[in-house]
Amino acid sequence: MSDLSLSRGAERSLQIANRHSEIPRMSLWLEQALSDMGVPSAVRFKFDLSANEAVTNIIDYAFSDERGHQIDLQLTLAGGELSLEIIDDGRAFNPLEFEAEPIPVRLEDATPGGLGVKLIRHYMDRCDYRRKDDVNHLVLVCGL
Repeated sequence: MSDLSLSRGAERSLQIANRHSEIPRMSLWLEQALSDMGVPSAVRFKFDLSANEAVTNIIDYAFSDERGHQIDLQLTLAGGELSLEIIDDGRAFNPLEFEAEPIPVRLEDATPGGLGVKLIRHYMDRCDYRRKDDVNHLVLVCGL
């Protein structure tokens, strides 16, 4: 893929159900879209890992009922930045305000929770969150 594809604006979107079985489909979609956009493999890895962590957290914690819910993903490449907006109608949760525990030296000392948010913060250049009309909007941004 030429560098030309990186300079053009590009958008893709996907809707998935709030089920763990949708994660592989999301990853395949993201890998194909990022590859088509000419995004380098190292950035694709960081973006896929961060998206997986964010969507898994939504599936695991955002919904208190057993109904099916949709999670919308909007991928945009513009101005040298790659962004993924993740939209869900689950309970309000701003992961940017979440204080993750420090990473323990020994695995035996680890406690569940928070590592995914820490990974997202580490790999993304910027994350934004807002809640509008009872809907969560989490935006992951990575410069190219």
